[in-house]
Amino acid sequence: MKKLKLIMAVVAAFVCLDLVFAVNPAKGKNDDLASLVIEKLNKDVQLTDSQKIILKEKFNAFAIKMEDSDKKTKEKDKFDTKKLASDEYEAVLDSILNTQQKEQLSVKITQREKKIK
Repeated sequence: MKKLKLIMAVVAAFVCLDLVFAVNPAKGKNDDLASLVIEKLNKDVQLTDSQKIILKEKFNAFAIKMEDSDKKTKEKDKFDTKKLASDEYEAVLDSILNTQQKEQLSVKITQREKKIK
């Protein structure tokens, strides 16, 4: 179970970071980005409306922290801030998803990993 949580956390972090860096949203565009992330996650795992609302709020906070980290001058400070924001978002995601959703997400992650290899 720890391996499953670790894999989910790492994949969630990479997906979020990938979307944040790939799209590079301007201020005020975080809602659009949050909607994309939630839509993708909803395709993998059926989210409830309340889960979507909570995830949107938490993702917006995550995106703001990621943007703010880019303002730091030292690379180590940037990295530490981004790591902390990612860890917080992963913890929220882990606490929101139920056991069945976590298992479904794990299966999707495994399928994607097999496609890459």
